[in-house]
Amino acid sequence: AAVNLYPPGLPPLPPASDAAGAAALLPSTAPVTFHIYAPQANEKPLRYLQSWLMAQSHFWKGQYEEAADLLLETLRLLPRSVPTPQRVDQDLFSAYTNSQLGFIAGGVEGNWPAARDFYGAALRQNPDDPIAAVGLAAALAQTGQPAEAQRLLLEALRQHPDTWQIHVALGQLGLQQGDSEGGLAAYDRAIALLDANDPIQKRTLADIYFD
Repeated sequence: AAVNLYPPGLPPLPPASDAAGAAALLPSTAPVTFHIYAPQANEKPLRYLQSWLMAQSHFWKGQYEEAADLLLETLRLLPRSVPTPQRVDQDLFSAYTNSQLGFIAGGVEGNWPAARDFYGAALRQNPDDPIAAVGLAAALAQTGQPAEAQRLLLEALRQHPDTWQIHVALGQLGLQQGDSEGGLAAYDRAIALLDANDPIQKRTLADIYFD
């Protein structure tokens, strides 16, 4: 089954000292399509999808506590056995769900060890996702592993050189580690890539200038 998600725009962000980083951890507001597996042997094969759709409604309104409960329920209800042809698509769906949980755990609740676990799961499920890499790097930096965070970001940058979230994360990490020159240079590269017409990017652009 194909499921289309149309995020309504920038959700409310929690007040935080790393506001630019928080916006960079959000999923894109661009429409996204998931191809999900519905095991016909189950009495309610798409029960997990119901929970996930309800979670999206809460998440994009900034109702993060309600969203987290439903996202966790989604993961609990996922089919345990998925045929090989559907596995990649199902992993992409799971990765998106784990990234949202990582954002809530770290960016909203400040529980960075939990965020590290969620983002780590997301990156294993979708190794090509730069947002999961940025989220995991943020969690690593917040849990005392800045060198590993930088390594992860530079590795992601080689695969996605025009992804503004990576440059924002490198800028923030550089400034946190006392590398003002490197941090500001990364912010400059992010600014050159940011689109002020996109609500998340517009918020990030403003936050960079006030960082």
